[in-house]
Amino acid sequence: MRLLVWLAALMLWLPAGVLANTCAPRIVSVQAAPALDGARPLTGWVNVTLPDTWTIRWPAHGNSGWYRIDWESPCGRDQPVALAVVNIVMAGEVFVNSELIWRDQSLVEPLSRSWNMPRYWLLPKALLKEQGNSIWVRVHGLSSQTPGLGRLRIGHPSELRQWTAQATWSLRTIYMVCITVSLVLCLLFSFAWLHNRNQKLYGWYALNLMCWALMLYFMVMTDPWPFSSTPAFAKGNLLVFIAFTYTFCIFTLRFAELRLMRLELTLACICSLCAVFALSVPDAQIALSQAVWLLMFCLCALVCLLFPLRALQTRTPAHIVFSLCFVLYLAIGVHDLLLLTN
Repeated sequence: MRLLVWLAALMLWLPAGVLANTCAPRIVSVQAAPALDGARPLTGWVNVTLPDTWTIRWPAHGNSGWYRIDWESPCGRDQPVALAVVNIVMAGEVFVNSELIWRDQSLVEPLSRSWNMPRYWLLPKALLKEQGNSIWVRVHGLSSQTPGLGRLRIGHPSELRQWTAQATWSLRTIYMVCITVSLVLCLLFSFAWLHNRNQKLYGWYALNLMCWALMLYFMVMTDPWPFSSTPAFAKGNLLVFIAFTYTFCIFTLRFAELRLMRLELTLACICSLCAVFALSVPDAQIALSQAVWLLMFCLCALVCLLFPLRALQTRTPAHIVFSLCFVLYLAIGVHDLLLLTN
């Protein structure tokens, strides 16, 4: 008897599951075109895959671009449909067919920053057609900041709410947790250094934690304040990374019980020159600052590679544990660098 009940339930569930899969919205095509004026372009559309950046495809164009996502729903307007976008670099506005449903707070300099801000919309049934629906996304950005449109999905509201929640955890919540932990540790080691000024290692570690928290905060900022433009924002971010590199290297040398004054002086000169360059580079040439990012990364990588050699000399348990951590940091850093440079 119980088997018959289960079979009956399965027979009732199967049509609903098949119907749900049949009615699932499906993206037909994704195209992009440079925006030459305020209107949607009539020509210049090319097929793209998301996530997409237009820096390589349109190197001379860096103000704004359009994306057109054509999709269809076999069940017409009767099926609820949601739209989710993981990131827009840097700011954007979203249209369903011809109706605006959302736009960033600032589409002119200083641009809002939606590059790490997943968004979700339940599409109003009144804006949908029985067939031939389109999502239009206009993206505003600078060529030096890899402008474009990130991952995008159209589907059932419950499914996309969960997908957006997971993306929010990965791109925002986990960073806020790390910022909080870093600031707490920064305060603890700052008080430890103030209590015993001879323990300069604590002071360097507190400074390094503060720089790390600021770097993470740059990643979750959606409002460009207090910066007046996107290039100014990029310069501020680079200055924080230079400070992070210097404090990281000095802390590592102190923790390794090394006092290499010439090396430390050379490091201070390199970071100072890079900071002057970052402040003086024209906004139109902000892409040149990528060389400074790479140089700072190489300095951190060099320290991560040298510390295990020092640990083999000292045989100190703390040095051995930290050397393993530094190797892990280096692997993660190389992975992220490859992602940022496509």
